[in-house]
Amino acid sequence: MRCRRPSAFLDLTHVLAGPRSTQSLAELGAEVLHISSPLHADTLPQHLGVDMGKYCAYLDLTDADQLRRMHELAANADVFASTYRGRVAERFGLTPAELASRSSRGIVTMSVNAYGHSGPWANRAGFDPNGQAASGFASTEGDGVGNPKLSPVFYLADLISGYFAAAGMLAALLRRAREGGSYHVTVSLARSAMWVQRTRPARRRRDSRIAFDGRLPTSIHCRANGVRRGGDAGESTALLQSVATS
Repeated sequence: MRCRRPSAFLDLTHVLAGPRSTQSLAELGAEVLHISSPLHADTLPQHLGVDMGKYCAYLDLTDADQLRRMHELAANADVFASTYRGRVAERFGLTPAELASRSSRGIVTMSVNAYGHSGPWANRAGFDPNGQAASGFASTEGDGVGNPKLSPVFYLADLISGYFAAAGMLAALLRRAREGGSYHVTVSLARSAMWVQRTRPARRRRDSRIAFDGRLPTSIHCRANGVRRGGDAGESTALLQSVATS
C-alpha cells in the first residue's frame, strides 16, 4: 500500500484569518511552513494562538536571494496562502497567475482580504472590526442608527473567514486531484460578516424577507494556462459539500 505524502502548504499570512486557516490544515496532517518577515516578527501569543503544528521561518522578501528562495519554495508547494494586499503579491511576483505559471503540478492559492477581491476597496487594508463595520454587521448589532457595536466575541469575521478559507483550500485540492490545474480561493472579512447576518433568525432581523440560501462566501477559480474560468459561491458550496462527503 502506498502512502501519499502530506500536502505542502506555504503560509505567507498575518493575523488572524490566514494563520487560523492554515493551522486548521496542519491539524489535519498538512505540512505547513509559515513565513514571516524578520523586520516584523510575530509575537509569542500569535505563535501560540494560530501557528501550532507549523514550521516557522523568516524571509526578507526585499532581499533578492531570499525572494528567490521564496519563489523556489512556492514552486514546490501544493498550496500558497496569503493575506497581504494584492499590491504586495504583485511587487514580489507572488500573484496567483505567477505562482501557477511556476508550478510543475498545479497549485492552490488562497487569498483573504478585508473588503472583497474586486471593486475600489480591493487593495485597502483592514482588520476584523473594519469588516464588521463595512458590512453593516456593527450597525445591526447596535441600534441601526448611530450606535454601532462589534460582535460580543469581538473576533468574528477573522475566525469565520479562516475556517471558510480552510474549507475552500480542501475543496480546491480535491478538485486539483480529480481534474488537475491550479486554483485560487478567495475570502473576505466583510463578506464573512455579511454571511453571519444572513444566517440570523428572521425574527432578529429588521428585514425578515432576507433568507439564508445556503451559499458560502468562498469562491474558487481555476487557471488553465493563465486563463481564469468558472468559480462562484454556488460552485464552491457544492465543492465544499463534496469534501465533507468524500
